[in-house]
Amino acid sequence: MMAPEKIAAQLDSVFNNIHANEMAGLPLLNSKINVETVGFQDYNGRTIGIVISPWLMSLVMFPSIQLGDDWNGFEIGDQQVHEFPSGAYKFRVNEFDGVGVCQVHAIHSPMSGFFSQDHAKATARQFMTKLMTVVDEDDRLDEKRLERFINGEEMDGIHKSEQASNEPLETVSVAEVKKPNKAAPAIGRRDLLRGRLESKRSV
Repeated sequence: MMAPEKIAAQLDSVFNNIHANEMAGLPLLNSKINVETVGFQDYNGRTIGIVISPWLMSLVMFPSIQLGDDWNGFEIGDQQVHEFPSGAYKFRVNEFDGVGVCQVHAIHSPMSGFFSQDHAKATARQFMTKLMTVVDEDDRLDEKRLERFINGEEMDGIHKSEQASNEPLETVSVAEVKKPNKAAPAIGRRDLLRGRLESKRSV
């Protein structure tokens, strides 16, 4: 397994190549944003970090030899759920030349909301900090309640729905992890690069 800084450098090269040869001229590109890697580090034996590009920002994770990870049996686009201090996050399987199979969690796509490279980098660093911060479950629930209240729901109705389900709002269970489904429609590599994560057949 390559060191985090070497993986970051390789991804920088890979995404600059994609930018020049596969994404050039597409209207979704933000011309104020360049390809850059942020926060690459070891986490429980896996290398993780964020890739910023003119079309997306994604958290990328690579397999761990120590953990016995074998992701080669997955199809591109297969979904997995991984736990971090702040909670569970959904990832999609992908593969990049020179660095191999990895899993990607989309943070932003497209990148039209960013007005500078510094803005994008600050957002990436903020995400990494949030990712590694343990969140009190009561605080998490309060955030979801506030979001629903702002969207027009009455607080009494929110509490009743919680009591009926007896489950935390909008949580992701590790039980949602799915084994590779060979019959499921594949997600095209180009769609993954553009941040389109809904399943569709390649054309």
